[in-house]
Amino acid sequence: NDTTNNTKTTKNNNDNTSEEKTKPKEIIIEERDPVIKSDEYHTGFDKKIYSSLFPYEPTVRTQLPKINISTPDGSNDFATMSLNYMGDIYTAKKENRIKYEDCSVKVSNCESNYIFDNVSGLIKLRGNASCYSPKKAFSLKFNEKRTLLGLNNNNKFKKYVLDPLYYDPSFLKESTALYLGKQMFNYDNLFTSDTTPVELYINDSYWGVYLLKESIQVNKNRVNIDDIEKREPLGKYSGIDTGYLFEYDGYGLLEEEYGLNPIFRIDYNNNAPLKSLDGKTTYQANDTYYHDGCMVNEFTLKSDIYSQDQLDFLSSYVGNIYKIIYEAVYNKQYYVFNSNNSGITKAKDLTSKEVIDKVIDINSFVDMYLLQEMCCNNDLYWGSQYFQLDMSSKGNKKLTFSSAWDYDWGFGRGATMNATGKSGTNVNTLYAANQCNEAYTNAWYLLLIHEDWFMDLVKEKWQLIVKHGVLHNSLHYIDEFTLIHKNYYKANFEKWPFEIYGNEPREYQINYDDLPKQANYLFNWLAGKFNYLNTVFGDNTELFTIS
Repeated sequence: NDTTNNTKTTKNNNDNTSEEKTKPKEIIIEERDPVIKSDEYHTGFDKKIYSSLFPYEPTVRTQLPKINISTPDGSNDFATMSLNYMGDIYTAKKENRIKYEDCSVKVSNCESNYIFDNVSGLIKLRGNASCYSPKKAFSLKFNEKRTLLGLNNNNKFKKYVLDPLYYDPSFLKESTALYLGKQMFNYDNLFTSDTTPVELYINDSYWGVYLLKESIQVNKNRVNIDDIEKREPLGKYSGIDTGYLFEYDGYGLLEEEYGLNPIFRIDYNNNAPLKSLDGKTTYQANDTYYHDGCMVNEFTLKSDIYSQDQLDFLSSYVGNIYKIIYEAVYNKQYYVFNSNNSGITKAKDLTSKEVIDKVIDINSFVDMYLLQEMCCNNDLYWGSQYFQLDMSSKGNKKLTFSSAWDYDWGFGRGATMNATGKSGTNVNTLYAANQCNEAYTNAWYLLLIHEDWFMDLVKEKWQLIVKHGVLHNSLHYIDEFTLIHKNYYKANFEKWPFEIYGNEPREYQINYDDLPKQANYLFNWLAGKFNYLNTVFGDNTELFTIS
């Protein structure tokens, strides 16, 4: 096999017990030759930039590894289940028709140290709306922890995800977003999934190109917070002094209705009004299935809990964190938690930044805000927004944005672009800071943007990633992975025809079978977005020339 592994990563300690990560002292910036040599790179992007401050590099192989999932009876039924609407999906979950099935896993067409065969595991459908599509997403779970294709510096886990990239004809939105997220979150010692593209086979039948990703889970090498599963009594620990991983989740009402995962709610400071940077105002109102006229107020637990006390605590604590931030930003009233964290009280002689710094990991809010402005994810208001909170004796007890995820509806999706991708929704405007209307609002992004000290931190982080090549490299990898993917693209679309992409821009529809054109739209859209953001957060120069 002509394969190349060009991985350069740093260990994800994710040690949230310390207030600051020790940053590398040495700063090395150098150009590196690409794995794929070609004259098809955009001008100036034939090499990548390496900096010791942002050393993560995704694995680049000249051939895609193959993962073959085999079931004991040779049936593909688990992968072809017909699910036509959300109620059908959640009924199938409740009735345990969407469940783990026994399987064996084979990995080939890769470096010899990553090859294995007949390894026991479990496989099932995953996701919500993704269950509609004929090419479905899967959760893969090994019976024993193991490494998989070098992800996460070869740390061992049981759980992984196979993303079908079904709603993204460029195949590159999710990996690009997670690359950007990993650079920023790694710098602040927080988790975002490592990824690598693969070809999936099920019972030896070709199933298409997938993106292999790490699962979001509590683990010292993933989301490193106190693990309640290791607290005594095992499976029964009911104290609130543990770690929590949860998702801002538009499907929370269904999770509750069908009795699946536990949820909790907050009332957003009694639905106090919010303002975007462009001056729009919104109120939160209803609590309906699709949350028309309001913002999602359900949070779904993604880590284990074992008591109602833990849910009640989260509702109170997270709600009070929101209130502390809101009152500091909008009303210049400053609060802190009382001694047992059961309520809040007026603070004395503290500034806005000081009271907010006591309750959130500010760097994580900077990172996630910047990532949303770069990627303009249409699901921003709806879900896939993960938080972690460690209330253990070693935890920092701060609400922390965690685990960037699910960007196939980002990067101007639904926009009307011209042939170069220069125009389109959200290119020349702020997105997360201005997503403020009756139906599509995420309040967490409409708080700190009104604080000058927060926006100064955003500018500082932006200028750091510009200086050290993070933006350049994201565009370089779009080119490089395109050169690799185009050899696999035709087979994938012969297996999974075009009808699924009907919501994409017209140019996407016309050129769905031309990966270089799809990638060029993404490249130029993102380069244009970077140029615009540099007028807001940087030195107002044009960073990249759009061709």
